[in-house]
Amino acid sequence: MAPAIDSLLDGTVFTRVVTAGSLSAAARELGMSLAAVSKRLEEMCSTPRRSTAGA
Repeated sequence: MAPAIDSLLDGTVFTRVVTAGSLSAAARELGMSLAAVSKRLEEMCSTPRRSTAGA
C-alpha cells in the first residue's frame, strides 16, 4: 500500500477504536477482522513516525 494510504488507514483505525470504545467494535464498524485492527495499532505504536516539522 502507498504510504499516504497507509497513513490515512492508520488514522481511520485509531479514530474508530477511540470512538467505538473497543477493538472489536471498531473492527466490526470498519469491516476488518479483530486481528487486522490489532495489527494496525501494534504497527503504529512500534513504527517511528517521520517528523514533518519545518517541512
